[in-house]
Amino acid sequence: MYATLYNLLAPLSSLVIFNVGAAFLVTFISVELRGKGIPAWEQSLSGCAHYVGYGLGALYAGVLIRRVGYVRAYTAFAAVFGVIALAYGWAQAPWLWHVMRVASSYCVAGTFLCIESWLLMRAQSHTRGRVLALYTLGLYLAQGAGQFLRSLAIDFSNSLLPMTIVAVLAYVSIIPIVSTRTPPVQGVEPKGIGVWALFRITPLGMLGCLISGLTLGVMYTNLPVSVLDLGFTQEKAYWSVGFVILGGALFQYPLGRLSDFISRRTMIFGLSLASALMAFALMIPMQHCEVLFFAVLFLLGGFSFAIYPICISHACDFVRKDNSLSVASGLFVAYCLGAIAGPYLAPLMGNCAGPRGNFLYIALCCLALMLCAWYLPHKKHVS
Repeated sequence: MYATLYNLLAPLSSLVIFNVGAAFLVTFISVELRGKGIPAWEQSLSGCAHYVGYGLGALYAGVLIRRVGYVRAYTAFAAVFGVIALAYGWAQAPWLWHVMRVASSYCVAGTFLCIESWLLMRAQSHTRGRVLALYTLGLYLAQGAGQFLRSLAIDFSNSLLPMTIVAVLAYVSIIPIVSTRTPPVQGVEPKGIGVWALFRITPLGMLGCLISGLTLGVMYTNLPVSVLDLGFTQEKAYWSVGFVILGGALFQYPLGRLSDFISRRTMIFGLSLASALMAFALMIPMQHCEVLFFAVLFLLGGFSFAIYPICISHACDFVRKDNSLSVASGLFVAYCLGAIAGPYLAPLMGNCAGPRGNFLYIALCCLALMLCAWYLPHKKHVS
């Protein structure tokens, strides 16, 4: 395991450095659009453009990876992302920001696919859970660190400066992956497995990633609103997202390690059940016991955030290792579809549960995944 981790140090380092800037850019764009007085509907359009770019990258970024390999593809995606980041500082028209957001999110998805499929190619079946746990842990830590760039003693009144920082981080992230002594990954499949074919091979893996997107998309976007509606302060609304992400980060490696030793289907069933129970618990009034409320949010994040990487590990059990790029791409498409649809579906639960409707929605989604893990037919693993 230690030799595997040493070989994966370079791509993981590149991922963390790149994602610090990418996560900051997402928040910075949202804040800037609001500060410029852009209408709410156009701000929502920017968020939609973000996920459209993700979806397009999940579908088509693999073409470049198959053509030139992982290292060159990552270099291209990171370099183009840096150029687009600098262009944000020059562009003034909001519609141009929407177009560039599609392009930048496409590049981010491309880097994710490069690193994720690289890790899947390197990992063995008995270490895959831990490797993917480190991958998602790096993502969450980078996302958290990116939010603190704004807190540094830097004058951001110059619109080019924050974009320059993002571009520099993107370019610096290229250094570890191109300078590693580890031999480049070989065996990228010339023609991938389609999304529907992947669904037939591993329906639980696909549905698990879809439902993970349905739930996590709501936690990222709708959770602060629910906390405010329950009577908590704005500061506590920010805390709620922080506790969810903190739980998701801290639970990654222990649960990923556990999935290497017991059935991953059993893990998906157990995590779905635990997440549903935590979401149902949040429907109980806790305004006078904030410590308990945030503790349950912490556990909800810990259990629910681990579902996506374990579903990826489960799906890889049923395909050859040289199809890792197709698996990463197809499962990312499923996750993106869920993340787009979730924030629009969750408010429907508000009609019957009021401000706790988002928690009811998350609980029902997790119960649906639990039933899928129980009833979907078992298939033979690929050795």
